[in-house]
Amino acid sequence: MNRPAPAALPSRSARKLALVRRVAGAQDALPCVENAPHTAADVRFQRGTCAPFEWCGFHLLTGPVRPRIFRRMNVLHRYPTLADVAHVRQGHAFRGAIPAVPDGPVRVIQLKNLTTPATLSPEHLLRTRLSSRHSPRFVEHDDIVLANRGTRPFAHLLSRPPAQTVCRPHLYIIQVTDPERLLPAFLAWQLNHVDVQRQLRRQSAGSRQHSVRKCAVEQLRLRIPSLYTQQRIISVTQALQSTRETFNALMQARDAEITALAERMLQERAA
Repeated sequence: MNRPAPAALPSRSARKLALVRRVAGAQDALPCVENAPHTAADVRFQRGTCAPFEWCGFHLLTGPVRPRIFRRMNVLHRYPTLADVAHVRQGHAFRGAIPAVPDGPVRVIQLKNLTTPATLSPEHLLRTRLSSRHSPRFVEHDDIVLANRGTRPFAHLLSRPPAQTVCRPHLYIIQVTDPERLLPAFLAWQLNHVDVQRQLRRQSAGSRQHSVRKCAVEQLRLRIPSLYTQQRIISVTQALQSTRETFNALMQARDAEITALAERMLQERAA
């Protein structure tokens, strides 16, 4: 039984010609761009049906097969740096140890004051008297204090700090330059986000004592949504913080109750 001869496959030049014809048909729907590439060598396409085209630099690329380098460059270009939306400065430069003056007019925020919000209260801050000739730059409301030492440099938002308050040199003071675009509370939350903390740990230097340079802080990449989204994130975060504080207070009260009960049982047994 004679079998029919298999159909001859199209040659490589024929396949190229067919693809160029398909590309030429898709180019009719594209906007007219000056100096656009029109040769087959300048056009990239995926296998099968032709994907929608998109301009990227000086090359006409299809959306699904855009090179990975273009995607990363677009993402980094879309995310602003911290220097674009805020001003970063270092704390007051003290010479040597800070002398403690009980009735001093100036209060100092130290690294140990950033452990909990309660330690930032005026009664927990060190009081001193400055002897420098130049007038210091005091912190203001909605300033963000970022620790530049340690394994986890946390950021803290200052809410109505006492008058004439400065920070130590190993603390950065961050002031938002465009409040209509970025809320200070949201910036403080994002600086404590896992992605930004990963950037800070990657840029930290030092073997024993990790420190973050000012230029590294200014080059942090941020994601800035709309003000409505920022406010929603702040509200959810504040609710979580309130729940955490309530839970910790209940746990402390329960711990004190169990300790008192155990002590009573020991006294009854001894009697």
